[in-house]
Amino acid sequence: MSSSPDREIADLMDRSKAGPRNGTHVLRGLRDLPDVLADLTTQARTSPDGPSSDGWMRDDEEFCMDLADLTALAAAQHSG
Repeated sequence: MSSSPDREIADLMDRSKAGPRNGTHVLRGLRDLPDVLADLTTQARTSPDGPSSDGWMRDDEEFCMDLADLTALAAAQHSG
C-alpha cells in the first residue's frame, strides 16, 4: 500500500521540524484536527494573557473558543 502525496509531504515536514520552527502544526489528515484544536484551546485558555494576547491572533482577527462563540461571531458577520 502506498501513502498519499499529502501524507508523504506531512512526513517530510515532520522530519524537518518545519512546523515547530514556524510556529504551526502540520496535519497528516483531518482526523488529527480535533486533537490539535483541543490542545490549542487549552493553551489559549491557560496562557497568562488569554486568547487575546499577541501570540494568538492579530488585532483584526477573532478567536472562538467554543461553538457558542463561533455561532455568535458568524451571526454578527452575516448581519453586518
